[in-house]
Amino acid sequence: MNRVPTVGGQALDLHHLFVEVTSRGGIEKVITDRKWKEVITAFNFPTTITSASFVLRKHYLSLLYHFEQVYHFNKQIPLVSGTDAMNGRSLVNGSATQEEGAITNQFYSKGMCQLLLSM
Repeated sequence: MNRVPTVGGQALDLHHLFVEVTSRGGIEKVITDRKWKEVITAFNFPTTITSASFVLRKHYLSLLYHFEQVYHFNKQIPLVSGTDAMNGRSLVNGSATQEEGAITNQFYSKGMCQLLLSM
């Protein structure tokens, strides 16, 4: 669990990801305004990495979302279990097992879960 996330075999700069997303209003705004292409462009990934937006969103949600809410937006977000908020579904693809969902989704608020499921 302490491994550095990678995209296309390269270590992902989490600070850069956080800055790119928060400079566009945060993850919820990036998702609703469909700004992932802008975020991806900032990383200069090779065009062969077709899953970049999915991978960046997955890493952001699992590693940075709670930090964004608490430290960037000064919100108090209670941790909810993935099965309570998502009925066993993952925010990333909606099909994780309950164990994966509980681990992955421990940082999400119910509003964020509903937003991502409506996409």
